[in-house]
Amino acid sequence: MFAVGDCTPGPQFTHVSWDDHRVLFEILAGRPARRRSDRLVPTTIFTDPQVAAVGLSEAAARARGLEIEVATMPFGSIARAIETDETAGVVKIVIDAKSERVLGAVIVGADAGELIHVFLALMLAGGSARALVDGEFAHPTFAEGLQTTLMKLPRFALS
Repeated sequence: MFAVGDCTPGPQFTHVSWDDHRVLFEILAGRPARRRSDRLVPTTIFTDPQVAAVGLSEAAARARGLEIEVATMPFGSIARAIETDETAGVVKIVIDAKSERVLGAVIVGADAGELIHVFLALMLAGGSARALVDGEFAHPTFAEGLQTTLMKLPRFALS
């Protein structure tokens, strides 16, 4: 017997139900499937500006006793945000101080619901924040602002 979607514990989002479907499909097809408890669930609130998050918040990381660094930048410092007059908001990225792995991110701003998936993919791949810092981002884009936010940390700053 299997249960999927809103009748299961956890966040009740359409994308969670769709992921339940994918996991169940793999199980029924006899293929290896990841556990529901292993997934990262992005959240987006479609307000103006949008609010999106994935992974651990700064408070949750500190509560777990993790050694972290937090990069923060006003959304209004992003070139594309200035050009489009969408300057309300902030970008906050939590990284593990030792491994540089991204532990979580919160974005408040235009297209935050789209941008948060950059962090989702990087976190699922076990990638380092260095991958974003070393990436060549098109200018001017909102995504470029994610790189710029990380470069506010002394370890990634151009000096």
